[in-house]
Amino acid sequence: MSEERFKWEDFNISFKPPSVGDNANTTCPNCRSEHPSNSNRKCLSVHVVEKTWNCHRCGWKGGLAGGERGSKHSKVSYIIPKISQKAGLSEKHKDYLEGERCLEPFILKEMGVYSSGEAIAFPYYRNNQLVNVKYRTLEKKMWTETGAELIPYGLDKMEWKKPLFLVEGEIDYLTFLSYLHLVGDNGLMDVLSVPNGVNSGDVLASAIKGKLPPKIYIAFDMDKAGNQLADSMATQLGRERCWRVRFPKKDINQTMIDVGLEAIDKAIETAKPYLGDGIFQIEDVWDDILSYHKEGKIGGIKLGWPSLDEFYSVKTSYWTIVTGVPHSGKSGLVDQMVLKLIAKPHDWKFAICSPENQPVRDHFVQILEKYIGKPFFDGKNQKITVTELEKAKEFLNSKIFMVLPERDGEQRLTIQNVIQEFEKMKYQHGCRGYVIDPFNEMEHSRPKGQSSTEYIGEWISLVRRFCRINDVHTWVVAHPRKFDTKSDKVGHGEDTPVVRPSDIEESRHWWGKGDNILSVWRSQINVTDDVAVFVQKIKPRYVGRQGKAMLKYDIITGQYWDPLK
Repeated sequence: MSEERFKWEDFNISFKPPSVGDNANTTCPNCRSEHPSNSNRKCLSVHVVEKTWNCHRCGWKGGLAGGERGSKHSKVSYIIPKISQKAGLSEKHKDYLEGERCLEPFILKEMGVYSSGEAIAFPYYRNNQLVNVKYRTLEKKMWTETGAELIPYGLDKMEWKKPLFLVEGEIDYLTFLSYLHLVGDNGLMDVLSVPNGVNSGDVLASAIKGKLPPKIYIAFDMDKAGNQLADSMATQLGRERCWRVRFPKKDINQTMIDVGLEAIDKAIETAKPYLGDGIFQIEDVWDDILSYHKEGKIGGIKLGWPSLDEFYSVKTSYWTIVTGVPHSGKSGLVDQMVLKLIAKPHDWKFAICSPENQPVRDHFVQILEKYIGKPFFDGKNQKITVTELEKAKEFLNSKIFMVLPERDGEQRLTIQNVIQEFEKMKYQHGCRGYVIDPFNEMEHSRPKGQSSTEYIGEWISLVRRFCRINDVHTWVVAHPRKFDTKSDKVGHGEDTPVVRPSDIEESRHWWGKGDNILSVWRSQINVTDDVAVFVQKIKPRYVGRQGKAMLKYDIITGQYWDPLK
């Protein structure tokens, strides 16, 4: 291993050491502010032994020995723009900025704001050198110089020793300077603005990191995007030093125009500190609550089996355990659910880790039979034609991805490796559904001193956390280790029990942490086409209820169908 030249904190990488394996997943400081609504997604894979990292979303990678590679902030060659017109502001633009926006004339002059044709031009300086120019028309069409470096607006004015005020645009920046002048507080605060709206939060964060002022006021717009960016910025810069400024209007400029300077005073005085990571007040999720109230309960996706739809539907951010005695059709039922969800109007994509169904070719054959509704091989029934295969391939190729992670040339089916690959599929292909089939065939190696109960609890927590963070749904097939032969029976004269979560290894975790639990039953004695699906647990409660659904099974094609449909 190469000698370390850097530390993790040099790259703003923080992570919890893994209890199992050598890989840890965490948020990426290089791209998280670019995706404010998904800023908490753990897209950065860290190898704690090799001291390297790789982001599956933005491609940023590197190591403590050699530094970063592929960072969006590592460009070294930019064009230097030229200001072609410095005749000042046109009368039209003066009327807009000074009249409509109530900005102080001397501040506009001090910041070098000028007219360039139909656009207002805002020069960006660093160390007294022109770096970029932002253009804005009165119709709110905006652009920057092509090939120029993107830096925060106002960077050249920073002293880094004062409290810092962060805003969301050049006009908000100029508004704050005008406010400080009018109330006589010139020089009491620094101020910076994102250069290109909510999509350029990473540029602002990068400029501040390493020069962190004692107190940071985040005064982004009072809309959903502004709130998301504010939360992301506080997370990156340290919540302990950040305060959220909330205006009675959309932003500081509109507040000054409609309400007055006193409203800005009050907003700053009543700014609330951010709580630590993982701590929330109702205000932090208020926009989501109002949206939830307006839209009402959004139920899960029904699969198109009336008998089962009454009890079970699929909702993202949750996961489903599927169990049953061997050869009861657990995997086949899940595959049929996959086919229903990839079809219109749902259009889901799936990543499937199924070590029990190998080689991959044979698993796809089973899926093709279910999709087309014909046997693949010669027999009593007409088999699938090549034309039908080609048509099916055209559709399925972009919808289903088989995942069998390899490390060092060998399959390593640990839950950490599988979840890491699943996260890649989420970011690269937009998969919303995931399957692990079965739990029992995964590679299970408990650290020394860790009990089976602790290990399985941690295993399940990883799956559940993956679903919650990424707003996806995962199905986990789990075979029973043993089951009570005296438990519930189905049918006449049957001696095959209905498997319950208590029949799976370390049952208390499966029952306690499982969102949905399905138990599949098919007669092992009297061969019929009847399949019972017992919904033993459902979450959230408004997407279904406990109960029993009866489906039919086609042994030729492996299809499941509902006699009520």
